[in-house]
Amino acid sequence: MQKRLNDVFDPVERRIKIVKAVLFDATYLYTEAEDDQWRTKTKWLFGDENPIYIYTEAELYSEFDFIVKIPDSDINQIQLRAEIEYYMLQSKNYKIEII
Repeated sequence: MQKRLNDVFDPVERRIKIVKAVLFDATYLYTEAEDDQWRTKTKWLFGDENPIYIYTEAELYSEFDFIVKIPDSDINQIQLRAEIEYYMLQSKNYKIEII
C-alpha cells in the first residue's frame, strides 16, 4: 500500500510512510507462584545496562493498527483516505499524521 500511495500522491520524493502503531513490546512479569523451579523465567535486573520499563496495559494498547505519515504538502486527504480504505482490510484502523 505504501508503494501505491507514493505512486499516486508523491511520485518524485516518495515521502509517504506506513508504520505500525504499537509503540512498545510487552514484557510479562511472572509472579513467584507462576515461576517454574526447573526452567526459571526469572530475569535478573541487577547488572543490566539497559533498564526494563514497566508499562500498564493501557499504555501498551493502541486504537490504531497503523499510521500513515505524509509530508506537509498539498496532498488531498479525502482522496488519500479513499485510496487507503480501498486497499486496507475493513477490520483495521488507521490514522493520518502530517510530518
